Amino acid sequence: MADPTVATSTVYYDPYDVGITADPYPTYARLRDEAPLYYNERYDFWALSRHEDVEKALVNWQVFTSASA
Repeated sequence: MADPTVATSTVYYDPYDVGITADPYPTYARLRDEAPLYYNERYDFWALSRHEDVEKALVNWQVFTSASA
């Protein structure tokens, strides 16, 4: 069963993609609109795209860390 807190979207974000890096703003907008909590399977990382969510994660970094224990 899919996690209801994670948006299902066709948006793709790859921080190493030259095309996205050249003009990231359309992708950033889509992330905010379609997948504010984004998971990249290829590189196994999560990304928050909304300012308010990032602020909350920074305050509670122990919960939102991707570091291994």
